[in-house]
Amino acid sequence: MSDIGERLEIDGISIHYEKIGRGPNVVLFLPGGLGSTRTDFDEQLKEFDRSDFTMVAWDAPGFGYSRPPERNYEKDVLIKDAKLAAQLMSVIFLFIYNINNMLCASLAISQCQ
Repeated sequence: MSDIGERLEIDGISIHYEKIGRGPNVVLFLPGGLGSTRTDFDEQLKEFDRSDFTMVAWDAPGFGYSRPPERNYEKDVLIKDAKLAAQLMSVIFLFIYNINNMLCASLAISQCQ
């Protein structure tokens, strides 16, 4: 498996991501379950209009090209993933990025516990 895309180190973890296109509409692709950028979003990354969209697909720690480390399934793993995704977008685009409602809800729920 050859590495496609780029890597950033965030909180000591090497995160793989692909950034495709240069459009004003930014889309963050979040693989689900056991997926990765290529298993879940290969077709979308090829077919979206690159002049209208900037697409970012990432591999969460322990998946795809973001290995090592092996996946750690602590109870707050999704909250940690949400924070890493937000940091990734912040570094790539140099602004605070508002990620989708599911991740925001995960962060909000974590604050209630």
